Amino acid sequence: WTFDWPGHGESLGRRGHVGNAADAREILDSLIAEMSRPGMLVGVGGHSMGGLLALDLLTRSAELNFAWISSPLLKPRHGRPLGLLAAVRVFGRIFPCWTLDTGVRLADCVGTDCERDISEMEKELVEGLWHSRVSLSWARALIQIADAVELGRQQIFHKGRRIFVSQGEDDEICPASAARSFFRDERLKSRYLEIPQAKHEPFTEERFIKCLVAALSEELSNWMTEIPENDA
Repeated sequence: WTFDWPGHGESLGRRGHVGNAADAREILDSLIAEMSRPGMLVGVGGHSMGGLLALDLLTRSAELNFAWISSPLLKPRHGRPLGLLAAVRVFGRIFPCWTLDTGVRLADCVGTDCERDISEMEKELVEGLWHSRVSLSWARALIQIADAVELGRQQIFHKGRRIFVSQGEDDEICPASAARSFFRDERLKSRYLEIPQAKHEPFTEERFIKCLVAALSEELSNWMTEIPENDA
């Protein structure tokens, strides 16, 4: 199942406004409850902000068997002035729906060899599929969730759970250094793939997609051989 968060993609709502941390967790928890069936293996995946929220879910649910985490927003404070962070912390409660420009632009997310035309992608931005807004309350929530993920790091790597992580080497939005640090322990049951020259949106270039598909196929094959026949 896939879905767009409130205020994102094709979902309704003010652009960039999901609510608070509790609202986001309630959405994910209800989706997992709806999907789960007795004896069925359940996984989660997410990119960027979605990657952070997927990690947060992994800290809270031992029932998830696998996950694909793509370029997770592990450091929402990255590159933000201290004054702005202080304002978000204070005014996020008073004016929760006010939105700010994140400063993220398409050129920051895709490489110069992107097969898609930038003007086409900019048109999507105008139509609301892409946007660079975040509400004060949601910005505050992302910081809180990132802190919770760091504290709950060991719960993410639950025994028997498979985690596949993909990260662009040249990602300026969600730096590879943060992902390397977070997934640094080789004893943890995870596979970390860093894609050379890829920025924040590797899905826009065929060469990166081929790399991802090959790695995912290998990981799924390895994982399936480890699943007992009565669980497959």
